[in-house]
Parts: sequence; structure tokens; C-alpha cells
Amino acid sequence: MPRAQPPGVTPPLMHAIRQTVSEFSENTSIHGVRYIAEHGRRWVERFLWIVTEIVCGTGAAYMLMNVLSKFNENPTMMRVESYFYEVSNVAFPAITLCNVNRIFRSKAQNFVDNLKMPEGYPMARQDIMELLPLLGQLLSFSELGSDLVGRERLVRLLTYNNVTSDVLTESLSQPCEDLIERCSWEGREVNCSRVFTRTMSYLGYCCSFNADRDFSLPERIDPNVKRKPLKTTFFGYPLGLTVLLNPQVDDYFWGPFASGGVVVSVEH
Repeated sequence: MPRAQPPGVTPPLMHAIRQTVSEFSENTSIHGVRYIAEHGRRWVERFLWIVTEIVCGTGAAYMLMNVLSKFNENPTMMRVESYFYEVSNVAFPAITLCNVNRIFRSKAQNFVDNLKMPEGYPMARQDIMELLPLLGQLLSFSELGSDLVGRERLVRLLTYNNVTSDVLTESLSQPCEDLIERCSWEGREVNCSRVFTRTMSYLGYCCSFNADRDFSLPERIDPNVKRKPLKTTFFGYPLGLTVLLNPQVDDYFWGPFASGGVVVSVEH
């Protein structure tokens, strides 16, 4: 028969459990647990801390079950197709070149000299040049200024000559064949007119490379049809796109910046 424990003596198992709980409570970083088993605490304090821990544990369990439920309802599936992706499979970035000068003086003077003047037009021919910088305000609402009278006179003049503001802006800007004198792609000199296309941007009419056409295809194909972007197996600046530019700063008349040159935009 097992020998009975003397009165007042704690069994070894219970003693070990109490000691373990006491040591855990004193050393755990869980807030509030140490106060439950701390010596000298009144039973009211212990009871409040027990209730607090139960409420917090229940809330944490509820939040965990809610997250698991959402995960099971909307599983996320991931698959790695390849650890490697060749650079030749990535399209070469689209390059856009914009002359900061929107209106060239020689083109503007030629336009003014050949204008038909409406009867009773309130400006002399030599003063019409001062109205041309208002073309940007006719093309974009973001550039609207306070010269309402000047815009009205310019619109009247363009309407009388059957010229739209966008067509006039394009004719007064620099063509791509004048801006870009020489081009090379993958180390080979190519025809710049087949490489770059005329595009419209916030800086006016610009010249874009690899934006919407593949110049490596035969010229008989309609250039207005969008094609796949160019890709290259080479790397390094000599084998990418190289251009020789001539912004013709000596013929500047008006632009949004105080300086001259070409703005280069790289897009992917």
C-alpha cells in the first residue's frame, strides 16, 4: 500500500507544478502574468488580473481565427517560374527627346510674314510675334494665364487663316530630322527618321524612340501601326542607342525654361 502523506505536506508533483508556475510568472515577459502568482498580492488583485488575461487571450484568439478564416477563403498561390530572366527579354526603354524651345524665331517670322490679316485686326504684323507664346495656353489648360485679350486675338487670327493651334505649334517647333543629326543602334548607324517618331508631351512636340514602332521591320509596313518594342542582347552604352543632337539654340524664340538644350525622358 502507498504510504499516506503526512498532514500539511505537499505532494512532490504539486510542489513541482507550483514552483514551475511561480518561476514562469516571475520571469515571463507577458504583461500581467507575474502579478497573478506574485507573493503578497490580495486575492482581489489576482482575480482582476486573471479576468484581464482571459479577456485578452480570448480577443487574441478571436482575431487569429478571423485572420485564418480570411486566409482560407482567399488563398494566395505563388509559383516561381524561373530564377533567371534574360536581359534580352526586357524591352529597351522608350527614350523621348524634347527641345526646351517650343518656337523657333525663323519659323515664327516666316509664319507671320505669310499671314492673312483680318479686316480691322487691332495689331500690326510686326507685333503678332508677341502673341505666339500664347499657343501653349491654347493647347493645355494647365498653362492658362491672365492674358485673355491676347488669346482671343490669337484665336481670331488662327481661325481666319484656317490654322489650328496644334498644327501651328508643330510647324513652329523643331522637326526630328533637324534635332537628331546622327543615330546608332546596337553599334550600327541607322536612319534617324525610322528610329524616332514625333510625339506630343507637356514640353510640346518631341521625338520618341521605341515608343510605338519597330524600325527594324521593312519600311513598306504602315508606320502608324503599333508594333512590339525593341529588345537587344547587347549591353553597354556603345551598343545601345547613341544620338548626335543639334538643338539650334541660336534660333530660339520662346520656351518654358530660361535655359536651352534638350530634355531627355526615359520610360519603361
